[in-house]
Formats: sequence, C-alpha cells, structure tokens
Amino acid sequence: MRIDNRILDNLGVQTVTGFIENRIFCGWQDYFAKNDNAFDGMIIMRKGRSNVIETGGVIFVQIKCGKTGGYKVLRNIDPDHIGVKVGSDYIESHRERWNKVESPSILIFIDADNYNFDNPDNKALDGYWVDLKDNAAYCQSNRNLIRVPKKNKLNLHTKSEFHKLCGDKVNEYKLDKLFIKNDDCLPIALGKNTYLKREAWNYYKNWALNTNEHFHPKLGRILVNRMGWKHITRKGRANNRIVASWLLLPVARKMIRLIKDYQRLGERIEIAYHKGDGLILVRDYLSLKALVSFTYRDSSLVQVILKRDKIIDIKGNVISEKIWFYSVFEKRRGEMQ
Repeated sequence: MRIDNRILDNLGVQTVTGFIENRIFCGWQDYFAKNDNAFDGMIIMRKGRSNVIETGGVIFVQIKCGKTGGYKVLRNIDPDHIGVKVGSDYIESHRERWNKVESPSILIFIDADNYNFDNPDNKALDGYWVDLKDNAAYCQSNRNLIRVPKKNKLNLHTKSEFHKLCGDKVNEYKLDKLFIKNDDCLPIALGKNTYLKREAWNYYKNWALNTNEHFHPKLGRILVNRMGWKHITRKGRANNRIVASWLLLPVARKMIRLIKDYQRLGERIEIAYHKGDGLILVRDYLSLKALVSFTYRDSSLVQVILKRDKIIDIKGNVISEKIWFYSVFEKRRGEMQ
C-alpha cells in the first residue's frame, strides 16, 4: 500500500520529536518547511534528566521517513548501511548548507517498514542517524543515496554520541577554571647536568609523599604512586606527549584537590575476582576537566584521568574501592593518552 508522503513526513517529525524530548531529554525546535533551508529542525543538547542543564551544543537535523521502495534502499554490496534515496540533485543542492553550518548536521531516517498504518498505536519504528559532514555518508556508486550506518540506531546511547559530535568546545564555558602561577609550575633548573625526567620524577615523588593533597572533594582519597608514573611514561608513548604530561603534573595535583565534578569514561569492565566467593572486580576510568590559564603560555583544556577499581559482591554491595591518579594531558590532542 502506497502511503502519502505528507503522512510519512509528519510521522518522521513526530517520531524524532518524541525521541529527542521524551527519551534523551533534550530540546527540539521545529523549522517550518518554507523556512527549513536544508533542515527540518534543531536539537538543543542538554545534560541530566531531573535537573536538566543546556550544554550550549546544537545539532541541525534533516528528517526522512520511508519504506522499502520509497526512501529506503537495501543493497547486498553494502549490508551495514541503509541507503536513503533522496536523489543526486537534492544532495547537490543541500550539501553546501549541511557543511556550512558551524554546528553538526545530521540526517535521521525513520524506517516505516514495520509501522501499521491501520493501527496507529502500533508504532514499530526504528530510527538511524548519520553525520552529513562525513564524506562516507555519500555513496560513490549510486549518487542518489545517503548511506546511514545500521549501527547508528536511535537508543539511549545516542545522547552520548550526540554530545561527542558536538565536541568539548560547547561545554567549556561551564568548566571550572584554574590559574597556574609560576610558583605552581614544575621546578626545572636549566643546565647541562639537569635532566627533565629526574626533575619530573622528584616532583612526582614529593606529590606522592604529601598524602594530605590526595583527597578529591567527592571521590575521597586518590592514590598517587607508580601506577600513574608508569602509565604516563609507558613504552610506545611518544616522547613529546610524555614531556607534556610531566609539565602538567602540577596542574593534575591542583585539579584533584579543587575540581569537584567528574565523568566516567566509556563502559565499566567486570573481571572475575574470587569465583568461589562470588566477588567481582569492577574497573572504570574517571575524568576531571578544567580550563587552565598559565602565566607563560596560552590557556588550555586539561584532562586528568583516574583509574577506579571496586570489589563488589553478588548483591552489588561495594566491599572495597581504590582510585589512582592515572594520567594528565591536554584534551585537544585526543582521547586517553
């Protein structure tokens, strides 16, 4: 049965609006069709569920809703993607605008193959998204198609993916700010018999011995020992990154004491501990971030990584917990280093 495109268009917008507002608790702003200028709406990114905070991030959205034989195209040569057939002229006339906006621009495709139009309560609709600024989204063998990865299915994890798409820049104004004076810096004496590694190691040992500086406002005691030093100086890590982390040790020392908020990085890892006792070792990594200003160089977004191990029983009770300082680096360079 052929469905009127206007019905599919409305169904797509309603589905996306419901997902954005009621599933991932972000804001949605519709654009009227006559003013859409290549977009159907805008996602206003927010964090939290009960105490919602806007991050400053926005994502521009193009919505398509369709069935096989309409917008939806499945190809044996590309089984990991859904082809959305919008036409080469459409892509050519809109792509400049998709690329031009400073914020991310995405296509959300709502798959209506399993939707029962005779029973509107049966909303068996799946949605998928793709970054329209990614060249991989455009099919080279069939220029009528936009390739939407099947792995990018709309679910509760989509919110974190959208935050990553927006990047850290949008959240910088909400980060704590630190000022590092000359007296706070890594003490380095210049001379032919001076070695930066030795100076950094002496500073690190001094920090490790000053246990009164190892307490985080929310997490409690942070262990500063050889684990962090070994990770920073591990084999295979680029020398320039090791040196950069050494120079940031005073920043990490200050951040652990002063930066209250933290985030968990990735998913936690569960490792069998004492099988007979039913105990499990749960390991995850935590992040502290701050905008750091220096007297001798430009300001920077700095991230401290903490490693956390918990021993829990089969009922989920925490038997013990340890947290270590693990690394420090400038966030602009990428992921955990």
